[in-house]
Amino acid sequence: MTRDFAGHPARLSLTSRLHGGPWGASAAASGLGPPAAAAASGLGPPAAAAPAGLGLPTATGKRVLEIGCRGGGALIALAFHDPEGTYRGLYQDAASVAAGEAAAAEIGLHNVLFKQGALEEQTGDLGVFEFVIAGDALARTEEGARWQLLERCRASLSETGILVLGYPVIPGAAHRGLVRALLAQHASGTAGGDSGAASDRGASGLRPPAAATASGSSAPAAAARASAEALRGMLGPSNHPYPQLLAMELTRFLEASDEVVVSDYLDAPEAVFAHRDVVKMAAEAGLRFVCDAMWNRPEGYVAPEIVEELAGRGLAGVDLDQALDVLRCRAERTSIFCRADVSPRERPGPQILDELWIASALVPASEAVNLAPGVEEPFSGEPGQRIASADPLLKAALVELHACSPRPLRFAEVVSAAVVRLHESGAEGEPSDAELAGVARDLWELHRRGLIDLLPEEPPIEGRTRSVGTPAPAGGLARRTKKARGGGSRWGTESRRSAPYEVGAPPQEETAPPTSDGRPDHSLNAMARYQVRTGAELTSPLLGKVPLDKLMTALLPHMVPGADEDALVRAMLVEASKGGVSIEIGGARLTDPELLEPMVRGLVRRAIRTLSLYGVLG
Repeated sequence: MTRDFAGHPARLSLTSRLHGGPWGASAAASGLGPPAAAAASGLGPPAAAAPAGLGLPTATGKRVLEIGCRGGGALIALAFHDPEGTYRGLYQDAASVAAGEAAAAEIGLHNVLFKQGALEEQTGDLGVFEFVIAGDALARTEEGARWQLLERCRASLSETGILVLGYPVIPGAAHRGLVRALLAQHASGTAGGDSGAASDRGASGLRPPAAATASGSSAPAAAARASAEALRGMLGPSNHPYPQLLAMELTRFLEASDEVVVSDYLDAPEAVFAHRDVVKMAAEAGLRFVCDAMWNRPEGYVAPEIVEELAGRGLAGVDLDQALDVLRCRAERTSIFCRADVSPRERPGPQILDELWIASALVPASEAVNLAPGVEEPFSGEPGQRIASADPLLKAALVELHACSPRPLRFAEVVSAAVVRLHESGAEGEPSDAELAGVARDLWELHRRGLIDLLPEEPPIEGRTRSVGTPAPAGGLARRTKKARGGGSRWGTESRRSAPYEVGAPPQEETAPPTSDGRPDHSLNAMARYQVRTGAELTSPLLGKVPLDKLMTALLPHMVPGADEDALVRAMLVEASKGGVSIEIGGARLTDPELLEPMVRGLVRRAIRTLSLYGVLG
């Protein structure tokens, strides 16, 4: 399972629904309009007056099965943040199952269970699930047993459930296999260079991951990296595509984490598929292809003009997808399937933004964004993409989303706060329905490009705050957004008037639970403490990577139950005295205790605030 927001059930659920598939979870409403709570709060019109909407799924109590879960790291993280849910992991390797059980026990989880068994065999004791995750099980299962694996996945799906299936695809995976073979001799002790690896396969056809643990992966990964670096150095400038492809793959290898090096190279499955063949095999097992789960991520995003060009040449459906795989040299796919007897639904558009949460990590290039009409301001995203807009309302909305990142806001909150920012900059007036529709279409386009995240539910992060206050429902703006979503301005070109808007309660300061002597407790939650202890990647409730600087990395082991600010500052002062962390001003290391203590305290407070925003504190 992808340890990323892309692999979180909330995103998978929304991705399926946006492409006409089922939610993958029980609906909180009949599917018409927003839930009753939204209408009562004033953030939307009464349900009876609403157009057909998404029908939001329940936020908690999910039923998730992961087939091929290994040690269950992602499954355990999901279970921790959804105590009312039911999480099951299946794997054929006894040691991996035991590791998952031990981790769950250490964290104190009672809603996740692991079972050892052949992946393709039918067993009736696992139940029916809303989400079935099979990351690389298909590729690791013997050819003759793959249909049985897919049929088992179908039997485990609820009526509205979705299957998330990962598999390597041609031509990229075949090229990656050549690189893997080239490096295999430098990865002793791993499956990549073991010619007798087939003999290690169990009855299920799934090869146990010889290098699956962190302790066993660092040495072979380091050896393989040294070889890859040497090979890349042998490649000179060339206009021939093969050396260019080889250089790209070696660079990917060198920049990858140990976990990715093991899963994608040293212990990667040998099977490679054509996407068309997987869709056909799934159909024979009673499954229908819904969409690419990575459709708006760098590995899956395709410019609309390319799709239109291929469609104009007569390609459609799976044939078009297959052509795109070849054109982009794609190496892997993560696809969403549902039961074949579930009929496709109409795809929603920007009009349903009122029912979703919006988050963005787009960073403005300027510290003081000019919100005036006609002044173009650039924003950049993590995938290296850059967008620019001269639209005052969109610029203000992106600034607000960045200020609140990683926390999501409702569309009404985004617009409200954006209008407040514009009003504070001296603008006057109230946005029209067309202007509101325009910013909705802009945000929708940004989501299609992977620069805006949309969530069907609020992440389980305590103490959500706003940077400019909570928008008041008065004034009619939130109610007008629902009917205004159907049209609007062109992408980022029109200037729109800004508007004053009533601001509700001022932002509330987050407070940590007190220690026994009444001081705030700044400890990590049990999941985060386990990740720190085992050296695993620290992740948010949405499985996203938590960005850490050197001081935060040094701080984490000290954030145990009962840790208050003073204790953490003392720990960091000790680290600074030992050279574990370096506090510098103007490039010079700070050593004066009278200056060092307040500087460290300020950095500790900032670290606590960041970790709180990412939902990893207790």
